Amino acid sequence: MLRSAVILLSLTVPAAVVAQDLTAHGNFRHMVHMGDTSGKVAIDTLEVPQSWGVGALAGLKGEVVILDGRVLVSRGDDPQAQLEPPAAGEEAVILAYGQVAAWQSVTLPHEMTPAQLAMFIGHQGTGLGLDLEAGFPLRLQGSFPALVWHVVTGEAPAQGHGGAQGHGTQGHGAMQGGHANTRSGMTVFDEAGATGEIVGVYTGAALEGIASHPGERLHLHFVSQDGKRSGHVDEVVFPAGTVLLLPAAKAEVATVTETPSPYAGMESREIKSLSAQDIEDLRAGRGWGLALAAELNGMPGPAHLLELKEQIGLSSEQVTAIEAIFAAMKTEAQAAGERLIAAEAAIEAAFRAGDLTPEALRDLIDTADAARARLRFIHLSRHLETPPLLTAEQIARYNELRGYGVTDPCAATPEGHDPTMWRRHNNCE
Repeated sequence: MLRSAVILLSLTVPAAVVAQDLTAHGNFRHMVHMGDTSGKVAIDTLEVPQSWGVGALAGLKGEVVILDGRVLVSRGDDPQAQLEPPAAGEEAVILAYGQVAAWQSVTLPHEMTPAQLAMFIGHQGTGLGLDLEAGFPLRLQGSFPALVWHVVTGEAPAQGHGGAQGHGTQGHGAMQGGHANTRSGMTVFDEAGATGEIVGVYTGAALEGIASHPGERLHLHFVSQDGKRSGHVDEVVFPAGTVLLLPAAKAEVATVTETPSPYAGMESREIKSLSAQDIEDLRAGRGWGLALAAELNGMPGPAHLLELKEQIGLSSEQVTAIEAIFAAMKTEAQAAGERLIAAEAAIEAAFRAGDLTPEALRDLIDTADAARARLRFIHLSRHLETPPLLTAEQIARYNELRGYGVTDPCAATPEGHDPTMWRRHNNCE
């Protein structure tokens, strides 16, 4: 029966899914669950003028990037991950790309993780004329203080290496570390401080789980400053001042220079770097996307455990213990959140005063960074306390309810997804 089910699913996966101007070949979810890494689209003859995109070679033997219509690959057997044109007959198992006639730029107002960048795009995109449900290509230019990227090799992953991340995880998956990759090993590059460009796609709801890992809407590849090396991003920090390039809305391409700044209206904020929602979340002790490294690696968060306690089947003793963890986390997170708000307010006040020196600015930024690091530690460390309280079955049930690693995507719609769109794009009909 299992063999028949696999054949049926492989036959019902469409060759390509198109949403807005974003096209996706292959299906990330089915690749991970079914182990099908066969080619889905020929790339040696692919003609995609003015297009930008990312993907992986068939057999997970390397990475694919499309730079302004040029289809290039970096191979797993090349220790330098150098870019070159695809060989004759070469195919991709996953490929997502879109055509961009003109770009509009946004400067990131503060440091961001990929999860925060996705939220930032979600907040800004509609005002920039973009269809957030359908997705689009994007680029980021600058220097990245934290950067880890890889190229899949197509070889069986070694125990403890190449199996921690990769295609089927962060490699075409989770930005904060991902789930276990059982499909391929990889060559990893840790290049903190590297300057270059990150090319990728924002999948929107329509292609989430198809062109990216379920629950995430970014699929990113790094391209070196000289344009000669590239691979899939595992971890990255985008500092304030990073230039984010997004497609100009079609109706506005001819007059893109007249597009109002995406920051229009933010000048009325009490603290320019924090929205009212940001401040509310920080003061409430909410996660703020800081605990994804734990959440997506099988270490449940106390808040979500309590939300799902009945479905998971937590005992009264487990609930009491988790409530204590959550209460402590919330108290500490609220205090740390206030410190971060105060630090950002101090930076705001210093710029308003107009007499800020580089030395004083450095001190203010260090204070804000320390506050952010403390807040992240508080959220991540509490995730370390929950697994010892749970059974393996309860953790598996939690991951299933949260939409992580579900073996049958048609069995249930994860919270936050439209049921009709979810079933349509997972070929459940």
